[in-house]
Amino acid sequence: AWGVTAGFQHFWTPAFSSSIYASYASVDVAVPALAAGLAGNHRDSKYLTLGLTNIWTPVRGLAIGLDTAYVRQSVSGIQANLNTNPLAIVGGPTARSGSQFQTRLRITRDF
Repeated sequence: AWGVTAGFQHFWTPAFSSSIYASYASVDVAVPALAAGLAGNHRDSKYLTLGLTNIWTPVRGLAIGLDTAYVRQSVSGIQANLNTNPLAIVGGPTARSGSQFQTRLRITRDF
């Protein structure tokens, strides 16, 4: 497994800042065929995240932020069919991917 993340924050005014960030991670699973069959699957995953955060600090210690991110995950590998034969890997290679947008409003107060 490996990953990399980068980000940049800019203060437009003392009370308002924006940040952009990106991350990528890859997880490669090397499992023997028998163990993969017993575990249910053998999958390699890749993750990509791109995001933007805006934070307004109207008074010291209070931060109001809006986070928006795009997340994409792809999974590939061999999937076992444990219902018919617990030791058999059937169906061959499979690949799935999906993406989503996430938005979060956050309000934090530091004392």
